[in-house]
Amino acid sequence: MAIFSSAIAAVAGFVASTFGIGLATATALTQVGVSLAISALTKPKQPTIPPQEVQANISQAASARRRSYGKVLLGGLRAFFEAKDGVLHVVIVHHEGAVSQVLDYVIDGETVALNSEGVTTDEGGAFSFDGLVQIATRNGTQSDYTDLLAAFPTMWSAAHRIEGSVTTYAQLKGPAPSRISAIFPKGANTVIQMIVNGSEVFDPRTEAVGFSDNSALVARDFLSHPDGMRIPEIHFDDAAISAFADICDVQGYAAAGTYGLNDEPRNVLDAIMKTCDGQPYLTPEGKIGLMGGQYSEPDVIIGQDDILEVNWETGVDAMTDFNVLKGIYTSEDHNFKPEEAPERRNETLLDTQAERTETLDVPWCPDGNQMQKLMQTYEMRERPQYRVEIVTNLVGIKARFPKGDGIHTIRIDHPRIGGVYEVLSHGYSAASGKCRIGLRSTYDAWSNVDLRPLSPPLSSLSQNVQVNPVPSGLALAQEIVAISGETSGVQIVAQVSDPDRNDLQLIVEFKRADLLAFFPWTRMSVAEGALRAVSGVVAEGEYDVRAYWFGQGAAEEDYPEGTITVISNPTVPATPTEFDGSVTGSSANLSWINATANYSATRIFRNTVDSYAGASFVDDVAGLAGQPSGFTDSPAVGTYFYWAVTFNPSFVPSPQTASVEITIV
Repeated sequence: MAIFSSAIAAVAGFVASTFGIGLATATALTQVGVSLAISALTKPKQPTIPPQEVQANISQAASARRRSYGKVLLGGLRAFFEAKDGVLHVVIVHHEGAVSQVLDYVIDGETVALNSEGVTTDEGGAFSFDGLVQIATRNGTQSDYTDLLAAFPTMWSAAHRIEGSVTTYAQLKGPAPSRISAIFPKGANTVIQMIVNGSEVFDPRTEAVGFSDNSALVARDFLSHPDGMRIPEIHFDDAAISAFADICDVQGYAAAGTYGLNDEPRNVLDAIMKTCDGQPYLTPEGKIGLMGGQYSEPDVIIGQDDILEVNWETGVDAMTDFNVLKGIYTSEDHNFKPEEAPERRNETLLDTQAERTETLDVPWCPDGNQMQKLMQTYEMRERPQYRVEIVTNLVGIKARFPKGDGIHTIRIDHPRIGGVYEVLSHGYSAASGKCRIGLRSTYDAWSNVDLRPLSPPLSSLSQNVQVNPVPSGLALAQEIVAISGETSGVQIVAQVSDPDRNDLQLIVEFKRADLLAFFPWTRMSVAEGALRAVSGVVAEGEYDVRAYWFGQGAAEEDYPEGTITVISNPTVPATPTEFDGSVTGSSANLSWINATANYSATRIFRNTVDSYAGASFVDDVAGLAGQPSGFTDSPAVGTYFYWAVTFNPSFVPSPQTASVEITIV
């Protein structure tokens, strides 16, 4: 017992000194088990900084500084915001301390490229903002922003360097008044962000400091960092943490997120640990290790003879527990916004139960497949087969400390509850010689996740969008519209394809093509954000139509052009009926009944073979709708085939009649 007594004392002393609680309380915590003792680290008390605030540009007198891990999208706090001589000068504080790398700059949701002077360009299809934005950045070690000092010598001095923070200085030049809404639709509220690889971390496996989003290494850094939990390095079991870091590498557990320096540290650590299904624990030496992330085959067996008392219950309440699990993570493929992973549905239970949904929200998880693995793990843990508490003799002490190669498991050899269990709590009394162990059943299925397809990615922030967008898919048509009473007219309709951008307004114009060249262009009516334009009522004739975008990068000279012939009556008339022929001398006599409605004239066609294709026009025959009509033709000697076609008042033809064969001798 001496070894265990000294271990308890060491753990209790560590907890007391590190977390600011009394020795008696620390000893009590130690007695009820590792997981409960360490819960002081992990129990959430208040939310971390909201993601929408992390990505916004905020103007306020005082706000918490921020720090990030992994690949994240950062907004920031406006430290300076003034306009002078048509230029808006903005300084944004993004991050406390240096970041590993600035990957991209984002303005109003669009990735931009910068030239050597920091001016936005159209390289690689990135948005240029017409070259009106210039950006400079300081990554933790600051020098003065020379242009800012020169522009505002009385407002910004060398003392305003904001040393030790990642900052951006942006100069936004005013475009022509007609282009302001197109280039800077948000005006003074234009949002400037950066995509970064966040803080560097220490890797005890290599003893190197560099960028990593490995969940174990992120957790260790936060536990030790002056802007984190500030635990001295001497209190870490780096061998145990290294083992857990290896697990995170194999399982693909990564952490990416931002916290405010005034956030509850325990809640930040909890957010990190949720990305790897991990938890901190105290080793027998009283140091901090990290464990979890995968199934661990137990090397401790508690037999029936060692179990003095058993309290157990089924792990699932069929009336209240969830049978559908949703998961939410932060998706880079969806512009660093929350995204739902494919839900897990227990179809067997849903056949007999009402649907009950639970949501697992892991905002620091950056990957949908990782999220699916966490969802499966959560489901196994929250819906175990059994929840058990056993009281054992001192053999139960063997179950006190985890191996550190995954979750903490033991095997129970018992006729009623035999199987593998995860250890939730462990306490013992030296006086009674008894151990009390809290358990839940577990499974060897952590890595066997049936990964389902994720939601298709949105156009990413680095999307290759055409700098000078041109409307595509221009389609022209005409529509009959009522004017008054039974009077109707015709209007031109133009439609274009969706550009997948919200900042463009469609402009469509038309003019007569069959009149004088200087006939003016007339603008068609287009609702805001619509892809369809309509003209007023127009006369019959041929019209040219052109379309172009108004918005970021668009130019009026970039437009497709089309032509449409407008007809007042596009309705196809009926074909002549009772079409027949006879011969009188050297003449061919044709007869028929005109269409009963929508009628203007009947056109006669002739060919020397029985094929309407290639037939020659003979003549138009006027008449009355629905009345008999006829035509006499006097061709040369030979055999001929005739057809008749009805034309409506707008010269729209009907289908042709069947042919009539006539031989002239």
